[in-house]
Amino acid sequence: MRDLRLTNRCWPRRVNLPLLRRLARALLEDELGVLDYVLHVHLVTAAEITMLNETYLRHVGPTDVITFDYAGDSRLAALHSDLFICLDEAKRQGSRFRSSWPVEVTRYLIHGVLHLRGYSDSRSGWCKVM
Repeated sequence: MRDLRLTNRCWPRRVNLPLLRRLARALLEDELGVLDYVLHVHLVTAAEITMLNETYLRHVGPTDVITFDYAGDSRLAALHSDLFICLDEAKRQGSRFRSSWPVEVTRYLIHGVLHLRGYSDSRSGWCKVM
């Protein structure tokens, strides 16, 4: 099954969802070889990601990206996940790193998918990859 859904819950900020969808498909299928996936990408506000971060991860405040992996084992070929990207954080970090917020959103998408495939930015050696 190949089910990729993107929703922008951060109106009025407009996002090129067709482009982001093409990037996500290329990452999953062409780069990572994942051909069986259910991935729902939610573009959200700082308030929504803060609630998710504090409720499920027990971290205070907003963050850039949060993933929920329902497959249970990132080594499996299949992917079944929700990925939340904070557009407010993308705008803030874009200003900080002299990048545009759409570029930051793309980075967060890649970062989140890599997490879902088992990569960890807290392990030495993988931080650069992430």
